[in-house]
Amino acid sequence: MKTTIRLLILPALVLSWQCTPDIHAQTLTIIHNFNPDLNGDGVNPVGTLAQGPDGYLYGTTSSGGTSRSGTIFGMGTSGSPFKTLFSCDIVHGGLLGGAYIAGPIYGRDGNLYGTTSAGGLNLAGEVYQYTPSGLNVLYA
Repeated sequence: MKTTIRLLILPALVLSWQCTPDIHAQTLTIIHNFNPDLNGDGVNPVGTLAQGPDGYLYGTTSSGGTSRSGTIFGMGTSGSPFKTLFSCDIVHGGLLGGAYIAGPIYGRDGNLYGTTSAGGLNLAGEVYQYTPSGLNVLYA
């Protein structure tokens, strides 16, 4: 009976030793500070960033930009260069995009895809595709 108990305890100790996380110091580096007054930079970034095959990071803001309705942006992993790719205009009657609430995803075709919470025909949001030629509404 004693041998059986030892065998049961030994695997439990080995398992707990193997599951102990290896903790290392982490460094957080800010690579871009959003500025609503800087060329339609956008404010309130939302969601995750998508890294494209070109190495750039792509994301969205929920407000800011030239019409304060949100932007799609891209930047290098060092934060530079930063580019506003698309600035939404639902405030002035535009139907393309607005109020992004999640980051985009990168499709296999090399384009960005995402959703908005405003814009579209009913101003109730849309599904979009962003290509180098501009924004296309896939569903509104």
